[in-house]
Order: sequence, then structure tokens, then C-alpha cells
Amino acid sequence: MPSPNLIIKEQRKMFLSEPHLNKLVEEQVTKDRDGGYIGAVVYICEDRGISFASISKILPRSIKEEMRKEGENRNLLKKLGLAKLKFFK
Repeated sequence: MPSPNLIIKEQRKMFLSEPHLNKLVEEQVTKDRDGGYIGAVVYICEDRGISFASISKILPRSIKEEMRKEGENRNLLKKLGLAKLKFFK
């Protein structure tokens, strides 16, 4: 039978808060520079057995924005252009 400390560590590994997830993603990005933010989130989901749909609910806005930029730069997402305003004289 596993020790209580081991069980607690395993339970903590499964539950993520927004600040903890932010830290994990940033650490993974610095470890694997080629994967970027998208690769870091995919790695964390696969490593912890978390679905992409559930992690998106606790993903910080800053990470989502970085993932969007990365997707646009890699031509995975359509670039969001700013609306052009017409100025009348």
C-alpha cells in the first residue's frame, strides 16, 4: 500500500490551479523552445491525463493569447486583423 504522502503528491499532480498551470507552461516552454506554448500545453495534458477541453477552462488569458499568436505565426489559425477605420473630412 502506498504511503499517504505519495497519495497526496499524486492527487496534487492531478489538480491544477491557474497560477500553478501558468508556472508549469512557462517552465515547459523554457525547457523545449521548439514546442512553444501549444506544445507545452499538449505535453502537460498528455503527461497528466487531462482533456484539452477541461484545461482550457483554467488556462490563463496570457497563455491563451500566446497560443493564439503562435498559431497565427505557424499558419494554424487565420490572422485576426484590426478593422480599418475610414476617416471622413
